[in-house]
Amino acid sequence: MAKTTSLGLWSQRLLAAIFLAGQVILHLLTGKIHRRNTIEQMVTVGPESLLIALLTATDR
Repeated sequence: MAKTTSLGLWSQRLLAAIFLAGQVILHLLTGKIHRRNTIEQMVTVGPESLLIALLTATDR
């Protein structure tokens, strides 16, 4: 197994975060969100976690 440098690991994580953000924005714009799940999650963990609720409520 190849050893990953800290820059390589950082780059992989950055790319994954950008990809995830793109998916979230795409689902927000196309309206593919389970509203019921989002509201249930917001009630459970509070409105401060709206971003987390939106991430987990997107339709795959």
